[in-house]
Amino acid sequence: MNAAGNYNTPVEDAPLGDPVNEDNKEMEHLQDSKVTEMTFTQWELVAKDVITVAFNYLLSMCLIIYQIIRSNNTFSLDSDNMVAFITTVSCFGYGFILPTVIYIHSTRNLSGDSALKGVYSWTEWLPIIKNFLQIPVSLKHACVVTILMWAGFVVISFLVLITTLTTKSIVDGADAADEIRNVCDEKNAQQCGTIIFSNCIALFHLFCLTGEMLRYYVLNKTAM
Repeated sequence: MNAAGNYNTPVEDAPLGDPVNEDNKEMEHLQDSKVTEMTFTQWELVAKDVITVAFNYLLSMCLIIYQIIRSNNTFSLDSDNMVAFITTVSCFGYGFILPTVIYIHSTRNLSGDSALKGVYSWTEWLPIIKNFLQIPVSLKHACVVTILMWAGFVVISFLVLITTLTTKSIVDGADAADEIRNVCDEKNAQQCGTIIFSNCIALFHLFCLTGEMLRYYVLNKTAM
């Protein structure tokens, strides 16, 4: 009671929000927004595998192109290695254009899941030979495209081997078998191991790239 004889009515303090709960809610909101921003579609994930393998293939082809330009310890192109240079650059373009088209398509692909998604998943346990194991699936659901893609693999492999392991152009009438047998002669012994190893790496990545591109095509074709 105050001096005037009136009773003071206690004033209740305004409820304060729990700062801990508010901080937690803010953190959850930020985490949810980050997850939303970093979410990829299933097609972009498959295309990511294609791009990764294509990058490895392109790096190995760059090494081969470098060896062609660097022949005879000089950075030059003459009539003997111009055909090899043009051929390997064309093979480089093959590994750049098709994966780029697939990635662009994946960003606009709104198809649903494929019934073959589970069929392909078990091959992930065998990463070295998974693309070989996927060939029967591709042949069953996309026979023509599968034959064309693997035929392209054979042709590109042949071109890379012939143009890098021979010292003369086949167009000039050189015997490819004799040239390949002599690739490791005394004159080329220093570069022999590097050339053969580079070719093996490039062709292996080309093999994987062919399989990954076919996997994307088949999954997209059979999508619901």
